[in-house]
Amino acid sequence: MNEIKNYNCTKELLYTISRGCWNSCNDYQTDFAAFKALYTPEYIASAIQAVNDARALPDSRQAVADRRAARVALADAAYDVKLKWQTHCWRKRPLVPN
Repeated sequence: MNEIKNYNCTKELLYTISRGCWNSCNDYQTDFAAFKALYTPEYIASAIQAVNDARALPDSRQAVADRRAARVALADAAYDVKLKWQTHCWRKRPLVPN
């Protein structure tokens, strides 16, 4: 299970330190590989890319605001569709059954 970590620093500082650590790992790759074979150049490059991708994600507050705006727009559109559908159905039905 992925546990959400809470770091007591800014997002920018977290990514700067993370990238610096992986760059150091890249610079001393042979020493890291001697410690554990996991530290291949490909693994380090993918870790650096993961940090860069995470850094490029939109701010969570912006994502929440975007979802809220989309939800309001969807509710408005649904209301309009429902209103038009009810009006359309009402006009086609006879007032008195035959």
